[in-house]
This record gives sequence, C-alpha cells and structure tokens, in this order.
Amino acid sequence: MGQDEIERNMGVQPLDGIMAEHALGNHDLVNACEEPITHKAVQRARKGRRLTKHMQRRVADALNRAVTLQGKNLTDRPFITYQNNDPKQVIDYQRYGRDYYIGLSYKF
Repeated sequence: MGQDEIERNMGVQPLDGIMAEHALGNHDLVNACEEPITHKAVQRARKGRRLTKHMQRRVADALNRAVTLQGKNLTDRPFITYQNNDPKQVIDYQRYGRDYYIGLSYKF
C-alpha cells in the first residue's frame, strides 16, 4: 500500500454488536432512516468500511430511530419448561420480570 492510499477497511465495528444485541438487521436501519440509505451501506458500516461523514450521520440517525424504546416480557410471564409437555412435570421455572430500555446514542 502506497503512502497516498487510505486504509478503507477498519474491521468489524461496535455498530455490528449493538445491532446484534438488539436483534436488528440491515433492513431495520434502512426502514428507520428518513434519508436514502441502502442495505449495502449499512453492511459496510457494520464491517468497518470507511464511510463519508454524511453516510456516518445517516447510519447513526437510523440506528437511533430503530432503537429508541424496547420492552421485554411486558406481561411479566414466567419462563417454564415442562417434561413431555406435561404441566405437572416442571423442569425449569424462572421469573425475570419486565425490562425496559429507552434510547441509544452511538457516535462514529
């Protein structure tokens, strides 16, 4: 690589982990973005391809819109595992409670 060439591949980025943690796919960010963005651009951002400042802002804005409010187990139902699908034969009983997650900010 010559002196004038810019390294364009930065390796897997934290964005990839954040999206995986929140079960988000590239399509979720494309849908959440108010400005045009492609699935390919999101994939490049996840894998560390160098992006323009404008594209970085688009991806960050889309991520913030896609993950602004999340709730898990809102009905507060326990997790129960039965043997042979028989309610009298409980293998595992766990109560997790409700979880709420609000907001997310990511800066490139």
